[in-house]
Amino acid sequence: MLAEQSERWQLFYEKAWAERAEYMRSLLNTGKYNTMQIISMLEKKQRFFQLVIKNNDENNADNQNADVRWLPIRFDAKKEHRMFTGVPMIKHVGLLGNLVYVPFYAQCRIDQLLIDLIDTTGPYDAVVELGCGYGRNLFNIFYGGDQQIYAISEENIQSRVKKYAVILRQQLHQ
Repeated sequence: MLAEQSERWQLFYEKAWAERAEYMRSLLNTGKYNTMQIISMLEKKQRFFQLVIKNNDENNADNQNADVRWLPIRFDAKKEHRMFTGVPMIKHVGLLGNLVYVPFYAQCRIDQLLIDLIDTTGPYDAVVELGCGYGRNLFNIFYGGDQQIYAISEENIQSRVKKYAVILRQQLHQ
């Protein structure tokens, strides 16, 4: 069974991925960056900016004409101790149904778990990631593992992010 999402959030998700894909495409089109640099630049952008939906038509409740745009994340300077990079020292994340505080730059690296799993228990024919966005975990597995493995990704949206994922995969196989 698939999780259900309201139409409002489906539309936001669709538009947000189209905006991310356009950002990545603009970097790719410069010819200056490789795949991992483009992924890292998107991650860096998302540390300081968030995608928000702005409805330009207050009478249009379904957001069909709404724009998605990048806005700076406003950290609360009164509540948060800042690092020299400008981000809070800690963030809260969900763990086992509870909010826990971790260093801002701490990451849960499922891709590293999968690399180790593939390398120690493989070989496998393929890795399939459903709901992969632009496929960051698959790129990390491709670049970080010992085995060449076929990666299959699927994102359940209609936007051009699928098309962009194909472009990135073609760059990987050159």
